Amino acid sequence: MFDGMKRKLTELFSQGLWRSEDDKQKAISTVSNMKVSIMDSESLSEEYKGRDKILENKLSADNYLINAYYSMKAKFLTSLKATSRRYELPGFFTFQPHIFDKNLTVVMTSGLLHPPFLNTSQIMPEKYGILGWLLGRQIMSAVFRNEHVQNQSEYQSKCSPMLLHR
Repeated sequence: MFDGMKRKLTELFSQGLWRSEDDKQKAISTVSNMKVSIMDSESLSEEYKGRDKILENKLSADNYLINAYYSMKAKFLTSLKATSRRYELPGFFTFQPHIFDKNLTVVMTSGLLHPPFLNTSQIMPEKYGILGWLLGRQIMSAVFRNEHVQNQSEYQSKCSPMLLHR
């Protein structure tokens, strides 16, 4: 999916009007050099086996599912902290893809590809359309270096609850 997006954007950029040929070539080069890295629980804990802890959660001797849930939760969180040293994760962690390095690698977790996301009522193209939108936004952000991406605070006044209730 990501390679298809890159091909389509490269095609659109080559047909579009730009301030200069140099700007156009920079945009095409940026898109063609981008990569995606998906972090999952296995890749997060690969180097840190044996360091995982059960985080202050009450375990039940007779409930395997609850124990497994808290164990996996603890494993994911401690592994994520260990792995995040390689990437500059944002202050709060979301499943939204982010560009983390100068090589334009879009790093995302596999959480969007697993339940509960896949168990929602939308049809599959809608679900992966959302994923495509998230990845596309990161591509466009890298191409335009946030020059054309409006700051979220610019929308705050337009989306204010006071305005919606009038």
